[in-house]
Amino acid sequence: MAMTSNVTLRGTSLHEGRFTFNLVHTLAAGVSTDTLMGLGVSIDTTANNAVHLAADGEALIGAIVIAEQDMQGNLVCTVDTLGGIEMQVLAADPATRGTTPVGAGGGKIKAGVSLTDKRVWIASNAGLTSAARTATVMFL
Repeated sequence: MAMTSNVTLRGTSLHEGRFTFNLVHTLAAGVSTDTLMGLGVSIDTTANNAVHLAADGEALIGAIVIAEQDMQGNLVCTVDTLGGIEMQVLAADPATRGTTPVGAGGGKIKAGVSLTDKRVWIASNAGLTSAARTATVMFL
């Protein structure tokens, strides 16, 4: 039986789960930091307190909610690591509910094979019908 209701987990981030990181990434000339919103990130070991856009198959630690350049031109970002976070999904990926998402390259996500990490899973794929192709991912 298909379940329908108005319950949503999207946007239920917890401010205690927001952290600022150095973002190891180079923006092309004329590209706004706004294009980074909702992209998944993974830990980057090349610098202190750093993340990079999630590459194919990488574990996710959260999604970018704010990105900006500091006075020296370095990218910094605030990453949501707790709650229901709207994330950009790779084109044509089904973002299967109940799977652990992984990086799909460029910060987009794709469905993992199974629910391998009980702290991170795709809760809703209702946003796949929008032009943005998003899914709500729960981070606990």
